[in-house]
Amino acid sequence: MGDRVRRVGGPEILLGSVGTVVQVGIPGKWSIKVAVDARIGFGEVLCAVRELAPDDETEGTGVP
Repeated sequence: MGDRVRRVGGPEILLGSVGTVVQVGIPGKWSIKVAVDARIGFGEVLCAVRELAPDDETEGTGVP
């Protein structure tokens, strides 16, 4: 909980969106609920683990 993540899989409308992990569901399909930022019409989205990656805030800025 509290980790910043980026959406790397799933529906196109959410690809590349970022958010904060607000709930982790275990066991089962290992879904994670993410509070999505900057996507109109979305608040919290249920994601599969494979659809998420750590949010690298320096990505694309030339800073490692």
